[in-house]
Amino acid sequence: MKLNRKVTAEQEEFLDLEELMKELTLAEEKEEALGRDILLFTEITREVASNVVAFIREVNEVDDLREKENPNYVRQPITLFIDTYGGEVSAGFSMITAIKQSRTKVIGVVTGNCYSMGVPLFVSCHERHTTSFATYMLHSVSVESIEGRSITDYKNKISSVELHQEAMRKFLRNELPDVDPQYFDNILDADKDSFFLADEAVELGIAQYNDYELLKYIPTSELGEKNPKTNRKWKAKGH
Repeated sequence: MKLNRKVTAEQEEFLDLEELMKELTLAEEKEEALGRDILLFTEITREVASNVVAFIREVNEVDDLREKENPNYVRQPITLFIDTYGGEVSAGFSMITAIKQSRTKVIGVVTGNCYSMGVPLFVSCHERHTTSFATYMLHSVSVESIEGRSITDYKNKISSVELHQEAMRKFLRNELPDVDPQYFDNILDADKDSFFLADEAVELGIAQYNDYELLKYIPTSELGEKNPKTNRKWKAKGH
């Protein structure tokens, strides 16, 4: 702490404590306004990603301040509820980065559709729950929206999409090592949508728990610690 006047060590310690209390008061006000739930019931866009990333960072800042005050402070998790048809790959990876960097646990709960970019986003969560009526879909990265001012420009944009596709492939392989890599290759290299239900999502390891009790609302704090179902090695399926 830099001051223009000379103070004793005791005074400086008091001033440090006073500053910390101000920060904690601000943290409490911010936490009360924030809550701990994120509802992703829309398309994944840059604007949505910006809001989600900011939220996760702000919750972590609050928890960091609380830990500074109390080393025994227990962080309460953020819960990300997902029902999305997917969206922009780069926006999705921005949210994935924020989740991976979060010291506060992020629990993912799929309540409806988890399609396209929604799948790797869900997989990035530290703990993953699915309801029995959730549906999932993976496919090759779409090029439908790509337009180019010239053939060269169009080819460059296609090259960019191919990089996104490879990033997606690498991410899924790294996060789900018990799945035969050829399984994802067959999906990402095919010109079709691959759908599956909650039970298959659990066996693949995309979801860790199939919580039928989530048909009724259960607060995050009551979910408790469970042992994830052991994933079996999935062999490649033709698509």
